[in-house]
Amino acid sequence: MVQSQVIRIALTAVTSVFVYYALKFLRFQCRKLTSPLRHIPGPKATHWIMGNPEVLSKDTQSIQRKWIAKFGSTFTLFGALNTRHLFTTDTRALSYVLQHGENYQKPKSRREGIVHGQGLLRVRGEQHKNQRRIMNPAFGPLQLRELTPIIFDKVNLMRDLWFREVPAGGKPVTLNALSWLSKAALDIIGLAGFHYRFNSLNPEGKPNELNAAFSAVFAASLGSFGSVNTFVRGMFPILDAVFPDNRRLKVMEARKTMAHVGNQLLAESKSQFSSENDKGGEKVKARDLLSLLVKANMSQDGGRHLTDDELSGQIPTFLVAGHETTSTATTWALFSLTQHPAVQSKLRDECLTLSTDTPTMDELNALPYLEAVVREALRVHAPVPLTYRSVTKDDVIPLGTPFVDVNGVRHESIKVARGDTVAIPIMSTNHSATIWGEDAEAFDPERWLEGNTPEGAHGIPGVWGNQMTFMGGPHACIGFRFSLLEMKALLFSLLRSFTFELAVPSEDIVPKQTMVRRPTVASQPEKGAQLPVVVRRYEA
Repeated sequence: MVQSQVIRIALTAVTSVFVYYALKFLRFQCRKLTSPLRHIPGPKATHWIMGNPEVLSKDTQSIQRKWIAKFGSTFTLFGALNTRHLFTTDTRALSYVLQHGENYQKPKSRREGIVHGQGLLRVRGEQHKNQRRIMNPAFGPLQLRELTPIIFDKVNLMRDLWFREVPAGGKPVTLNALSWLSKAALDIIGLAGFHYRFNSLNPEGKPNELNAAFSAVFAASLGSFGSVNTFVRGMFPILDAVFPDNRRLKVMEARKTMAHVGNQLLAESKSQFSSENDKGGEKVKARDLLSLLVKANMSQDGGRHLTDDELSGQIPTFLVAGHETTSTATTWALFSLTQHPAVQSKLRDECLTLSTDTPTMDELNALPYLEAVVREALRVHAPVPLTYRSVTKDDVIPLGTPFVDVNGVRHESIKVARGDTVAIPIMSTNHSATIWGEDAEAFDPERWLEGNTPEGAHGIPGVWGNQMTFMGGPHACIGFRFSLLEMKALLFSLLRSFTFELAVPSEDIVPKQTMVRRPTVASQPEKGAQLPVVVRRYEA
């Protein structure tokens, strides 16, 4: 009797799961057959399950250029399970999508990634608006001025470590710039973000528990990016519960550690402000971003306060948004400088006009050529070249440039349905020949000087720099000023002290798309992401 009951329960469970996924599959197929995107032309699918996976390949830019040349600024490509995704570089359409974030939200699968908790990168709707409202002041110019000395402490530590590696007298040494910059960025965001010492740059130090946990989560996420296994598990979450793989188990364990440390850091941050009354009203000066958030949250008179889960959830958000993207962007900037010695020399001369190696934020921002180089590096080498938005309700997207559908009908707008996906081609927009001219692919900081920016670039809906690198609208990168400050500080310190050449032929450097677009050496795939540069001390 007992055995038969167990069998019935098991059969009921299996049947329920089967029916659930069968209905889900039918809804999915119905959406494919009725989506208004089916009438928009585009390239054919090249993979039976992943559609057009070449959009994530190292050749994605040349492929996208061919698509744009053939189909125009608006077309469709195929995503997973061969569903059509809208792809457009039309700046009016992009502006509309980014400004209506409540209708065009980051897909759940792309909000998960390596970020966990209730941080800004994962929440939506009113919760996102409330977090953004409380967090905005912490990322303003006033607070960043306070963080500048923290950034330069780590930047100049890395410079001093390089002095140990690079002998005097013009003798060269080959270093992996990406590895060093990644360590520096991690140390910077640890201290500036939540007053935590990763000690990544400490040659004698051992990885602490948060460092080890973050490294484990990040490595596992990089290894699984874009794989069929990851896609299938995203479609069927029950597989992780029933058949968790080693990667998943490692991630779960590392996230527990990150959550534990995050709660400790939050408690310490809160205690310093709650103890103000015990000090006779003496004000505690908040410097790191987490402390600024805690203090701002405690002083909220109206509106909803952030919960402890939301506050601690910002720690993995800071790690992801403030670590890998900035270090990768700075690495690509160094690559461009190795390919343009005259630009490298001109930038070094400008940086040497300051008599200090710890300038203020205002002094850094007053260097026009440094600003131009950073702008051009971020335009040409956007760390995140492509992202997506999921349509949450039927809508009509206006266009600046009409398109002709497969039936020969001209359209000045695009109908989208709930469940459709819109691709946001960050790099293709940054490289648009229509906007930037025939030299759009070239690295040329001069285009940013003396009002040289083309008129068409002013229509790009980015939050900064007439480009899409930091996105735009209410979901634009909240920490873009911090990232720019860190990138400028790194280039300022390194260019004043060293000269750089590429250690391999330039054609051997190819990008690999994971969560960010990192440089690799094609002839050394076993070494993973890297940028080997020949470094010499600069001796005037």
